[in-house]
Amino acid sequence: MAVNIRWERFAANILKGMPKRVAYENAGYSSRGKSAEAAASKLLGNAKFKAIYEGKLKKIEKSAEISKKRVIKEELALSLSDITTLFKPGQWVPLSPTEIPENLRPAISSIEYRETVSGKTVTKEYKYKLWNKGQSLDRLAKLLGYYEPKKKKIMGDEDNPLRVDLSDVPDYILAPMAEKLIEAMTK
Repeated sequence: MAVNIRWERFAANILKGMPKRVAYENAGYSSRGKSAEAAASKLLGNAKFKAIYEGKLKKIEKSAEISKKRVIKEELALSLSDITTLFKPGQWVPLSPTEIPENLRPAISSIEYRETVSGKTVTKEYKYKLWNKGQSLDRLAKLLGYYEPKKKKIMGDEDNPLRVDLSDVPDYILAPMAEKLIEAMTK
């Protein structure tokens, strides 16, 4: 397959985060404005272009060692981190950064270090800030597909009235609705 330089540039521009119209114009195409926007949308849907784009994306992922597996591994380290492993066993003395277990390191967002000297005594103090564990669990659940909405087909007509399965809807949502429905029916 012959190399289309403008397609290559367009794919690179999109991967740099440029808006599709700007990426299209900067790739060397003469279209501008709305025409460029429409042409860019059409090109993004082209199967041959998608192959070029995916190839470039895979190269970037490989060079940065980014993959879904790696992201999940990092999120697991955050989500399953145990704060007690930041301290020396049996003491509430924080470990130095070099003593921190490798599996806990991704959970640390920042480290503050302070050294105080009092006579001949040097005291080293470490303060660690961890990433938000709840947010990490939420991102992990999304990555693993736990938040994908369940699709339900809702249909009805005169002969077959609309019926909806509400068994998946939590009680705290249904209770107020049921009260209003009963109230409306008794009036």
